[in-house]
Parts: sequence; structure tokens; C-alpha cells
Amino acid sequence: GNLALGGTYDPAKDTWKAGTPDGTVSPRKLATRDGYAATYAALLIPQAVAGKAFVTVTTTAGNVYVYKAEVPAGGLQPGTSYTYNLKVKNGELSVTATISGWHETEAMDGEAGLA
Repeated sequence: GNLALGGTYDPAKDTWKAGTPDGTVSPRKLATRDGYAATYAALLIPQAVAGKAFVTVTTTAGNVYVYKAEVPAGGLQPGTSYTYNLKVKNGELSVTATISGWHETEAMDGEAGLA
């Protein structure tokens, strides 16, 4: 994988430093939104992702499509929400992205650890 799954948070400076990119994130499946085949969510730490394989879609027919991240300079930022809508049609993957401030919309179960 090419995503950092860990890092360091400095509460005094309110800054993140991503660890070595070495993992793959498996998103959580959510209730499917109207007009979509599936809906997923993932929580990532702030990190540089531009140009990296960011999302991989495998269709029921076994076709694989890879989206290389296109985000502003500096990569994924703290306090920011990134929504990617992906569509596979006629053998092509199209992506639209929305970047907005972080907002809580749904409680999620999971685990977190502090090193």
C-alpha cells in the first residue's frame, strides 16, 4: 500500500506528521445513497497523496479501475472533509471531488490508539 496508516500528532502545535506510507485502507461500507451502487467512508490522517493510487474500484465483472489522487498542494489537510463520487461507465472511471470543512454527520464505531 502507499498510504500512511499512522503518524504523530503534536497537540501543542495542532499539527500532524504522517508516518511512512506503507498501508492500504479498507473503507467502511455505509448505507447506500440514492443513485449510487455503494457508499463507503474512510478516515485518513493528513498526508501527501497527490499522484498516488488513492482509490481502487473492482466491478462485479472483475474490471479494476484506479484513481490517482488529485488534491491541492500539501495533500490531505487536518480539519477537512474530502468527498469523492466515482462512476464507472462504458469502461471509464470518472471522479468528482468536493472539499469542505470537517463536519460530524454520523457516529461511527472503531478503534483508535495513542503511541
